[in-house]
Amino acid sequence: MNLFLLWLLDRPAYQMIKKIRWDIEIMDLADKIIETTTMSKTKNQVIDDLNAPTLPQDGKLYRITCTREALMLIANCVEDISRFSSGQPELSNTLMQMLSNCDDSCELRDEAEAHLQAAKQTLFPELPPGSSYSYNGGNQKNQLRKNLIGNTYQIYREILHQVALDENWNNVYTSESLPAGQLPKIQIEIINPKK
Repeated sequence: MNLFLLWLLDRPAYQMIKKIRWDIEIMDLADKIIETTTMSKTKNQVIDDLNAPTLPQDGKLYRITCTREALMLIANCVEDISRFSSGQPELSNTLMQMLSNCDDSCELRDEAEAHLQAAKQTLFPELPPGSSYSYNGGNQKNQLRKNLIGNTYQIYREILHQVALDENWNNVYTSESLPAGQLPKIQIEIINPKK
């Protein structure tokens, strides 16, 4: 193969064109599947069906309606549990709320974190100081712990992702959540957005 062609194939523009071509082919294929398999449904109904949450084995889905404040409380608590179970025992969100009105909050936080670090040594003797398992449980050998880490990550991260999109945040939470855990991705939508 000629060197110019090799150089051209490695260029970002070529890679982008290749990706666009692939995306168009996939969209065309999806349109054909929708047209041939759904005579009684509209295209939007089929898309809604594809985006519907995966029905669990027991067939039950739940909906929670809450305020933004309650949603953030849920996200912060689940984040603390996710981080704690991965070997980051600081419980930062919880301690910040508990100690927010204390004059000696820094000293109390430091003392509490010292006790939590001692608990880490008991719960995670395999982890050196300052280390933890990743957001999805990484190389955690215990599958129950790995699922706890991944499932709780996915829940709090998806909540914060949706709030970030709704409120136009410009931070890490505006990007998609990484795949983690074995539960289906939760769905969150704002019911009455500000106009």
